Amino acid sequence: MDRIGKDCDERAAKFLGILNDENLTWKPHLSHINQKVSRALFSLKQVKYFLPKQCMKTLYYSLIHSHPSYRNLVWGNATQSALRQTILLQKRAIHLINNAMYNSHTDPLFRSFRILKLGDLVEYQAALLAFDLNTKKLPISFNDTFNRDLQRPV
Repeated sequence: MDRIGKDCDERAAKFLGILNDENLTWKPHLSHINQKVSRALFSLKQVKYFLPKQCMKTLYYSLIHSHPSYRNLVWGNATQSALRQTILLQKRAIHLINNAMYNSHTDPLFRSFRILKLGDLVEYQAALLAFDLNTKKLPISFNDTFNRDLQRPV
């Protein structure tokens, strides 16, 4: 792999499907995700008047959901400014699914379709990892990776 950074031609390198930049800002990766989600939103927009909401939800999961959920434990804790566009695109998707006004609140829409917002999705993935670690379902090499000696309240 070539060096990446300001003095090089390459600004990011793909490793295991994630674009890594020199400072781990995740901006190239998030930009890549946003492009894919934007294309999928165009498809949702074309069929929103013809398909029922449940079909729109299925389309959301097949066209959009996999992109922000893939390995989000790695990049999901990027800065809020870096994640802003990805969060807005997910909100746009939920508006399209519900055929709601562009400025309507999204929390009730996410709840009604039981779709996790990006921040909640990252927390959910972290909880699954912690559960697997605690129940010893991860490979042995993970045993020394995380500190489990946390003080518990008395």
